This record gives sequence, C-alpha cells and structure tokens, in this order.
Amino acid sequence: MYMNAAELKVEHAYRYNERLALLGVYGVPSAEQHNMAVLEADEVVRQLRKENGMVARLKEFRESL
Repeated sequence: MYMNAAELKVEHAYRYNERLALLGVYGVPSAEQHNMAVLEADEVVRQLRKENGMVARLKEFRESL
C-alpha cells in the first residue's frame, strides 16, 4: 500500500504515541522514553518508505508493458 507524506506523518505520530502508551506513559515522557518512541516510529516509517519505493517500481514496470 502506497502512503503519501501526510499519511506517513500520521503513522509516525501514531507509532510514537503507541510506544509511549505501551510503556505506560500518559503524560510527559522522560528523555529516554521519548527517544525510544521516536526511534521505533522512525524505523516503522523508514520501512514504509522502502515499501513505497517497491510499489512505485512495480507500477512503473507494469506501465512499461
């Protein structure tokens, strides 16, 4: 599934908040908790961008046939 930049931003925020909730943080997170949540959200978005690239290449290939 292709996601545009706005959707990726929403996904990042969702994953960030999800990680904090799993850590039991419902207020202001400590620096360590914040950094952990950011790293996880960044990794998810990185993977989604990689998948977006694969989808784009497949679309280009299909259109070239």
